[in-house]
Amino acid sequence: MAKKKSKASKAQEEVLKTANNIWLAGLGALATAEEEGSKLFRKLVEKGEKLETEGRERLGKVREEVEERVDVAKERAGEARERVESAFGDLAAGVDERVNSALQRLGVPTRDEIRRLSDRVADLTAKVEGMKPAASKPAATKPKTTRKPAKAAGVRSDEDDKTPRAAKTTSKTSKTTGV
Repeated sequence: MAKKKSKASKAQEEVLKTANNIWLAGLGALATAEEEGSKLFRKLVEKGEKLETEGRERLGKVREEVEERVDVAKERAGEARERVESAFGDLAAGVDERVNSALQRLGVPTRDEIRRLSDRVADLTAKVEGMKPAASKPAATKPKTTRKPAKAAGVRSDEDDKTPRAAKTTSKTSKTTGV
């Protein structure tokens, strides 16, 4: 029986030894994972920082390019706007010139002519108003003595003209209307 115990105890020892080795392997794996995990984590942080720096640099370059393109577009838009305003001004001037020419041919006075005439009328009105007090006094007049002429035969007087007469009628028809 001693041999059976020794075989059983040897098996137990081997199981314990294997279990202990598994335990030690697990602890070793944990320690290695911790060491390697820390190293890996540090490497990942370094790579992230590097990518962030590169990304910011790229973003800065892209931003500069976009700003340059926007400035160029603004400049071109300003130039185009100036050309359009110039063309519109030339067109408006041409239209104004033609309208003024047509109005002049028709004898329509210009705005300046009307303004000058209005100013002249205002000046003349003021002068006339200034002259009114002198002109409003009636001049001294002599009373007229009138004689009535004697009625001549066949001559009618003014009083005779006031009597109503019959209107003269004609029977001619109008040539244009045919009536």
